[in-house]
Amino acid sequence: ISMNSIHSDLNLNIFYFCLLVGIPVIDIIYTFFRRLISHSALFEGDKRHVHHLLLGHGIEHKNVVFILYILHSLLAIIGLILIGINIDISKFNWMVIHYLEEKFSIHP
Repeated sequence: ISMNSIHSDLNLNIFYFCLLVGIPVIDIIYTFFRRLISHSALFEGDKRHVHHLLLGHGIEHKNVVFILYILHSLLAIIGLILIGINIDISKFNWMVIHYLEEKFSIHP
């Protein structure tokens, strides 16, 4: 086993982990570096997190939650597929279709 192989596997594992934990971790990392670069207090709250940015664009709270839920689910599904886990996404598809039917009165 070479050091390059171990290093490459570690990078892939970190990448897959970020996909699986998705948006919350990406938001935390982004916020940490944004505050570090701007010399802001690291532990003070602000309204520049992903959900606040979406709310600021006029999207209703429940829709913001749904959007983030869907994005996080997609990232997790991609991560699981990349590590070789065979998953059935039919329930995920059903949930999205059901929400869209209710929200927009769409009936396929």
